[in-house]
Amino acid sequence: MSASFRLLSNRWLLPLRCRTDRVVKGKPREDADIVHDPRVRRQSIGFWTGGFLAGAVLARLSLIQQLDRSLSHALAAIGTAWPALNLVWVFAGFPLTVLLVGLRWLSRQPRHRWPMLGAFLGGTLVEVLFKHGLVTPFPHPTPEPFIYRQLENWTNITPELIRHWLGGGGPAGTPIVHHWFVGSYPSGHTFRGTYTLGVLWPRRPAVRRLGALVIGFAVLATGGHWAIDAVGGWLLAELCLTVNDLGIPPVR
Repeated sequence: MSASFRLLSNRWLLPLRCRTDRVVKGKPREDADIVHDPRVRRQSIGFWTGGFLAGAVLARLSLIQQLDRSLSHALAAIGTAWPALNLVWVFAGFPLTVLLVGLRWLSRQPRHRWPMLGAFLGGTLVEVLFKHGLVTPFPHPTPEPFIYRQLENWTNITPELIRHWLGGGGPAGTPIVHHWFVGSYPSGHTFRGTYTLGVLWPRRPAVRRLGALVIGFAVLATGGHWAIDAVGGWLLAELCLTVNDLGIPPVR
């Protein structure tokens, strides 16, 4: 391997190796696979942050939007033929992911809890801010059976529902979401679903990556998000999982 290739590998691929499968023998800790080199951590955070911000820029480009529409149109038939894909809005919804992250939070050692919760809440705040400030077109959801729509209403907290709870007037279905969110980047369901898988199985990155792929495909096929939104949600989850790792001390 040439010196130039090793330099390129260390500079651009090192962040992808921040979360690995390695387990320290004789140390059966839940996070023994985390790499604790400060340089690796800084590079990894920069890598995921740069990717997420680049996705936000790309989401505004007309070329990317045309590609998103073409891909969404091609997958709409799958979303219609397989209505069970709409369950992604239930399993990766806010209440269930908060419950699972909360249970994981309780099972951790006290000094490891707050970085995990802080990264999750911070990622949710980033999602809301970008959807409120980044103007992008909205996709068109595919038709879904009534039972799936009811499950989504029962297991998702939306701005419309919050306004109804607070007595803001109008039924819970009043469409005010587009006054709060002017864009669909990033996919919050992809972010929360991927992050939840990451904290539940920290030593199994393949589970997290496969889950992100399945969730991203489902939100795209059902017309809930564009492809760039799903990529942005995955990048945000990887960034928050890396921030979470900052609270894990090295294995001695």
